[in-house]
Amino acid sequence: VAIAMLEDRGELDIDAPIANIFPEFAHHGKERITTHDVLTHRSGMLMPDFVRNPHLWGDRGAIQRALVDTVPSYPRGTLAYHPYEYGWILNEIVLRVEGRNLPDFFAEEIAVPLQLPALRFGLAGRDMNSLAFSYWLGKEKVMVAGVNVAEDFEKQNSALFLNSRNPATSLVSDAASLSAFYEVLLSGGRSPVGERLISEEILHQYTSREVLAWDKSLNTVLAVGRGFVIGTRFPSSFGWWNTTQCFGHAGGFSCLAFGDHSTNISAAI
Repeated sequence: VAIAMLEDRGELDIDAPIANIFPEFAHHGKERITTHDVLTHRSGMLMPDFVRNPHLWGDRGAIQRALVDTVPSYPRGTLAYHPYEYGWILNEIVLRVEGRNLPDFFAEEIAVPLQLPALRFGLAGRDMNSLAFSYWLGKEKVMVAGVNVAEDFEKQNSALFLNSRNPATSLVSDAASLSAFYEVLLSGGRSPVGERLISEEILHQYTSREVLAWDKSLNTVLAVGRGFVIGTRFPSSFGWWNTTQCFGHAGGFSCLAFGDHSTNISAAI
């Protein structure tokens, strides 16, 4: 949604190469990768080695070097979900276009106007003991984007993990706030007091299906819009049958939130 707002304002061309604003990114054959490719998880960019080093996630220089040095795992255009990479790349784009990082942009331009103080990246001053932690039951190998997520899964229950503020992984909220956020998207991008955050036309483009293909990272069929996972006619995260009008996302194997265009209902679990 932050990227959609920058596009809507004319500050970002999502179909232009990322290298136009981040020249070093072009190394190792990445000169044609666009923001649009990243939004639809088709950049081919996976960084499993960097993912295994959470102590580096709070270091922008280390993140930049990793983004520059990474050789794409797949050809551009291949659907391969970017569980961590998504946030690092988009955060760098927002920083270079807007001057603020994506979590700060989100707080100031989205969460505050929507009066959703619980919707924040990282701890944001909250006590770790006030959060619900996630645990992995069993240690069978489960590979996602080249990383065994069953190994050291509980690392997400740490201040180090959350305060890295990777926009792809560190949102801390509650179900009521998250559902209220999706309600705004269903209302065409208007806040509860009628303020428009984003044009309805751009928002529709982000919450509609663009890709339906076999996902190389998840080893399943996945439908995606621009950032949002989209429902399908067959079983999806949002229900058993015909959830094609749903858009949303799951997180950390422990939560799910979505909006449903067909019923105008938002939900967070």
